[in-house]
This record gives sequence, C-alpha cells and structure tokens, in this order.
Amino acid sequence: MRYFFLIALLFLACSTPKSSDDNSHLRNPQIPLAEGDEIEFAKGFQIIQFLDHKQINIIDLNNKNTVVQKIFIGKGARDKEEYLPTPIASAACNSTTHVSYFAKLDIVDRLIGVSWPDLIMNEKVKEKLDQGKIKAIGKNGEMNLEVILQISPDILMVYPYESLSYQQYEDAGLQLVYNTEYQEVHPLAKAEWIKLYGLLFNKEEEAKQIFEMIKERYLEHCDLAKDLVKAKGSPSVFTGSFLNGQWFAPSANSSTVRSLEDAGATYVFSDMESIGNLQLDLEVMYQKCKDADFYGKLISDAIDLDDMQTQEKRLTTLRAVKEGNVFYCNTSRSDYFGDALLEPDVVLHDLVKIFFPSQSEYETNRYFHLVDHNP
Repeated sequence: MRYFFLIALLFLACSTPKSSDDNSHLRNPQIPLAEGDEIEFAKGFQIIQFLDHKQINIIDLNNKNTVVQKIFIGKGARDKEEYLPTPIASAACNSTTHVSYFAKLDIVDRLIGVSWPDLIMNEKVKEKLDQGKIKAIGKNGEMNLEVILQISPDILMVYPYESLSYQQYEDAGLQLVYNTEYQEVHPLAKAEWIKLYGLLFNKEEEAKQIFEMIKERYLEHCDLAKDLVKAKGSPSVFTGSFLNGQWFAPSANSSTVRSLEDAGATYVFSDMESIGNLQLDLEVMYQKCKDADFYGKLISDAIDLDDMQTQEKRLTTLRAVKEGNVFYCNTSRSDYFGDALLEPDVVLHDLVKIFFPSQSEYETNRYFHLVDHNP
C-alpha cells in the first residue's frame, strides 16, 4: 500500500505543470491578423497577433533573415522583457529615411531628434529644426549620446549595421527600435514599413489606408507597363557611374531595378545579384551597355547632355548616350531618399512615361526626367 501511495505521488509530481507559463500558449493563443494587417510585400518585419498583444519581429535580410529584435506591444505583454509601451510619444531617428514615415502619418510633432539634419528635405522638419523643437543628434555612426539623453526620446530608431555598436545607448537606458527597410528589394515593401510606424504610434488605420492607396496606384502602373511592353516591346536600360576605374551599378535584386522592370524596362545587369552595388570592370560594363536604349543616373546638380558627353567621354560611344536617351533624378531637388520611399507609385509613373513617352497621366514628372526636359 505504501509503495502504491508513493508511486501515485510521483505520478502527480511529474504531471503537474512546473509553472503557469507552460500553459500560456493555451490562455493566450496566436490568432489570425485582422484584414489589412497582413504584411504583403515587406520581409524585414513580421507581426504576430495574440489575444491581448502583438509581437513584432525585426529581421536582418542581409544576415540569413536573422531576427535581430523582438518587440511586444499591448496590455497582455507588460510582463515581457521586450515590452514597449505604446503609443510612442517621442522619437529620435538615426536616418533621414525614417523622417518621411513620420511626415506621411502627420506625426512630425513626435519627432524630437534626427541625424544628418543638413540632408533633410521635409519642410515641416526643417522648420522645427530651425525652431529648436527637433534636435540634431549627429550623423550615422557618430550620434551624440549627451544630446540624445537630454531630449530623452521614448525610442531611438536605428539601422542594425554590423559595423555599428549601440551598446552605449542601451547601457544608458535608451529604447532602440531597429529598422531594416533599406534592405527591402520591392518598392512596395519599403512603403509597407509605414504599418510598423502605425503600430508604434497608434496610427494603424491611417497607415493601412495610406499603404492600400499606394499599392493600388503602383499595381495600376504595373499593369499599364505590361500592356505597353506587349504592344511595343521592352526597352533596355542601364544605370550607374564610374568610380576608381570601375562601374558601380544597382544589383539586380534591388528596389531600384525592381522599379525599372515594373515600368516595363529590361535591366542589362539582370543576371547579376549581390548585397550592395555591383562593381564591374569597364570591359564588362561596355559589353553589357553598348546597345542599351536608356541610361539612368542619380545626380546632385544640374545636368546637360553636352556637358555630360564632354565630362564622361567614355560614355559617348554608348547608344543611349549618343541618341540622348538619358534620364536622371536630381537628389538635391527631389527627395528621392525620403519621400520617394512612400511614393513608389509616382516613381513608377515617371519611369513609364520616360520609357513610353506617349503615356502620361500627369503633365510633369516628380522624380525622374529626361535630360532634354531638365526643369
């Protein structure tokens, strides 16, 4: 009888849960996301919905899709170490690209610190910088910890560059939020990051509506480009510039190239993928580009075809340059690295209009222009 009693006690001890946390998945199971909350294009962040909270995973796409940060929001996550109280009341950013998401959601008033202030083109942010309502916190990799601690933002938004360490900021008690939108390869994926900002700043519905409008217009331009390619064929295009005896150009798996291809063009380096830009020997570049229909580039000053042919004589033998089919974006006038992230549909329209000139929804282009149409 004694042995039976001991065995019964042992059985109960083994079958009794060690802690209430073991059954937490039963009390608070994962449930499907609401309509519109799904992430369609972005790969750099995930949203997991539970009954009383959400889990956000930030993913480094350039490092084997490693989850570099987990964030929990919602009242049911208050006991978790990675819990982040929302809505966020104030934020500082370590990249100018983040600023456009604040502007699009009309929450510039919650932005209190920015890096690279001299590169910011948003008028509201520039005005607040002049008024001292937004502080300059330094440049990427050289943030001023003292200034950041003085303004005391709820979150500090940063990029997870391998070459940078944010340990001193974490040790100082700052809450970091990582962004990897720059690694996305689809223009709509970069725009979809607005949903993350919507979650953090209690602007979920606005973020979803904004993205749906962007997506709808972008896909309409894609469909138009497909029809034009069927009717007229696909023009070939190359981009890039000389540097230290090599040709640097966007990789085939970049958002820049995706825009070109969605606009109906065929990228001459479409078989070359890499992390970061391609670095090509000039012989390879000439062989690939000599018969291309168009040449596109980013500039930061005025451009004239005659001047360009004089300054870059190596390009004058290429068909696109000889025929004047050169298009550009002047990044000192157009916020290509900021606003354009949330206007991929406008960028796409510009490119369709350049590749197929008879197709025009608007009178003027916003980002990309043919050299002959320099505004």
